[in-house]
Amino acid sequence: MKTRRLWLALLAMVMGIAIGSVNAVYAASSSNSSGAGYTVTPVIESNQINDLTSYFDVLVKPGSTQNLSVNITNTTNADKKLRVSLTSAYTTDSGVIGYDPNTKTDPSAKYYLSKLGSKPVNVTVPAGKVGKVTMKVNVPKNGFKGVLLGSVYVADRTKRATNNKGMTINNRYALVVGVQMQTTKLAQQSVRPDLKLMNIQPGMQNNKPAVLATIQNYTPTFFGQMDIVGKVSWRNSSKTLFQTKQYNYAMAPTSHFAYGIFPDKGLNPGDYTLDLTAKSGKRTWHFKKNFTILAADANRINKKAGVKVDNGMPWWVWMIIILLILLLIALLALIIILLLKRRKKDDEETK
Repeated sequence: MKTRRLWLALLAMVMGIAIGSVNAVYAASSSNSSGAGYTVTPVIESNQINDLTSYFDVLVKPGSTQNLSVNITNTTNADKKLRVSLTSAYTTDSGVIGYDPNTKTDPSAKYYLSKLGSKPVNVTVPAGKVGKVTMKVNVPKNGFKGVLLGSVYVADRTKRATNNKGMTINNRYALVVGVQMQTTKLAQQSVRPDLKLMNIQPGMQNNKPAVLATIQNYTPTFFGQMDIVGKVSWRNSSKTLFQTKQYNYAMAPTSHFAYGIFPDKGLNPGDYTLDLTAKSGKRTWHFKKNFTILAADANRINKKAGVKVDNGMPWWVWMIIILLILLLIALLALIIILLLKRRKKDDEETK
């Protein structure tokens, strides 16, 4: 349990450093604002399960209201306009637990932290001052199984224009404080993570054509250190056409993501088989399923990705055609030989 909690804290702290982008730069947690100009510190209450103070890990009573309060310190000499919201954790397609505001849902999820709590609020913290913001969470009357995972997400409403090699980039900072909530003390131990293969379809990921295998963690618990190997072959063939290996993936409770298996070039239409194995600790999941890529889908995806592919017939079809042609030539040659022998015989009999 202690290892998993420490892992959650590290996720919350590293998140901002790991996923900076052109439109938004997510700074690290309260202890490291990374130039954001403000810090966010959780106000720990008596129902905190562990002694860590960098995130909320609370044991709540069914039907109660839980306060999640944070102190926001403005470290600049100008007012800070911020937006504070509760978010629900999800799994990104790159195998990272995401804590930013999102609308992702999963059919296995019964509750979402963002829907049980306060709506987002805009606040202004004066220069050099500390502001306290409290988000309330209404715990379901009958409690819930496992854990609810999310965050208190504090985003700067002001964009900062920076110049990078002649290109103007608008950056916006956000600080994250993780939230782990449960109604039973042994919630993590009582739920074992389990996976399902939801579906397989052709698509794009990272601007590349890919076979997308949707993997679902349908249990209300999170886990990490998952290694995945996905292989694609022609149906009824043992030869692997292409494969993708990824390591140290993590999954949020009751969530899913699209695992991309990338061909060397583009997608070809045809009948295929996916063979996928995922391992985390002592747990292993193996999935094998047939799927089909239609020519229209392959052409559309390849065109969108700017990839030119010869969508010809598979090699084994060409081999069959060549063998049939050779058999036909051999048959014609045999017929010609027989006809010539018969004509020679007839000529000899007429003499």
